[in-house]
Amino acid sequence: MIKCSRCRIRVVKPDKAACRKCLKAAQLRAKKNHRRHKRLGQCADCSEKPVKGHTLCQPHLDRRKKISRKNVFRLKNIVLHHYGRHRCAWRGCTVIDADMLTLDHVADDGAKQRKKKRRLGVVLFGWLIKLGFPEGYQVLCGNHQLKKELMRRRGERCSNIIKRR
Repeated sequence: MIKCSRCRIRVVKPDKAACRKCLKAAQLRAKKNHRRHKRLGQCADCSEKPVKGHTLCQPHLDRRKKISRKNVFRLKNIVLHHYGRHRCAWRGCTVIDADMLTLDHVADDGAKQRKKKRRLGVVLFGWLIKLGFPEGYQVLCGNHQLKKELMRRRGERCSNIIKRR
């Protein structure tokens, strides 16, 4: 039986250091300090002077950017793997570099969807994962994404896309 490291009363799960009540109290304290620091014109995470135009000091700003980049890359890889196994769906294309691969709307309704829901980039990736990967998306490399759009504008039918699933 493992006791909470803070209150030493409640029993906690083996993978946790504190009980749920103590964790909730710590989160509330952190949130209160965060708001107080921002109100005083200090870094939201510590009491240092923030970078001009931001609410964080440089070390905390760098840390958040690094975490954000990792999260974007992680979510993009999950979505690319599900919709195309990290491969362009264009027949004969061998691009597998995640930086070069994009998500494409099969029905060419991406502009309409963006105007309606305003979901781009990491927000779109998170939304697709949350909805359980709905149909209507495919993976194309940047070149073939552009080629498909040019063909659509010319009124040509695109038959070079391989159906994967």
